Amino acid sequence: MLSVQLTHSMSTWLVKDYLDVLISPITNIVNKSLFLGVFPTSIKADFVKQLIKNHSLNCNILNNYRPVSNLTFLSKVIERAVSFHLNKYLINKNLNESLQSAYKSGPSTETSLVRVKNDIMMAIVQGKPVIFVLLDLTVCQFLSGRMLPESVCSRYFI
Repeated sequence: MLSVQLTHSMSTWLVKDYLDVLISPITNIVNKSLFLGVFPTSIKADFVKQLIKNHSLNCNILNNYRPVSNLTFLSKVIERAVSFHLNKYLINKNLNESLQSAYKSGPSTETSLVRVKNDIMMAIVQGKPVIFVLLDLTVCQFLSGRMLPESVCSRYFI
């Protein structure tokens, strides 16, 4: 079992100032987490802080605030290590989706939108029918993952 006891107020500046002393224990924690496939429970917590959306807004109205989640330093380090190794694996095994833009360096949302617009325009020029469907899954939170495809399929006779 991987056990890590942390003070959640460990600041990045503190780690940077004492990196020569902390690099070995941090590396051991990250490597042990990856080897065991366990994310230490003590660093799963985040700290939610309410920040005012705009300083000109009335600070006595709760709707003028937005929640900001701060993760622990080590959780960010482990997340970055997992992302690095996963991307390396996907590239080495040629499993990357060429049209995927999320979680990859280079392509952006704008790149994706330009690609979609171009594909639609090319299809129209070629006289092909075009259907463009956008789903906002945030409004479907009450549906289970299994019900959503069934409800969409039955509604649109697919």
